[in-house]
Amino acid sequence: ATIVNGVSIVLNGILTDQPFAMFLGEDAANNSEVALFDQWMKKTHPSQGLDLFGMFSWAAAKLFVDALKAAGQNPTRAGVVAALKNIHNFDDNGLLAPADVGNKKPPACWMLLQVEGGAFKRIMPADKGYACTPSGYYYAPASS
Repeated sequence: ATIVNGVSIVLNGILTDQPFAMFLGEDAANNSEVALFDQWMKKTHPSQGLDLFGMFSWAAAKLFVDALKAAGQNPTRAGVVAALKNIHNFDDNGLLAPADVGNKKPPACWMLLQVEGGAFKRIMPADKGYACTPSGYYYAPASS
């Protein structure tokens, strides 16, 4: 199979959904967090390709910093955990679809993509952001 931009063109026409922005650069013009992530990855790790591990690590660091700030001037582990439980709408400035971290609920919004010529093309919503209807995920509620 012919590979273009890391995607087999045999997959042309395939539809897929995802609860995070197209961080390989496709959403950089419409999403400042994607542009910032891409810029810093290229600056600090130019030989490392952009991937889910880096993107989720970037978002996790933002979540940690938000909780650390909310924990106050002299944060403790318990204070940071308590702050995390009070974050109910986290999206890392649009890098991720909004999730209710405090209640351990995943995003209910998503975007629809289609493989076209070895690249991903946003189908829905067409310009930026996430579709929230229909919404929902099946997930097993976390035990306390």
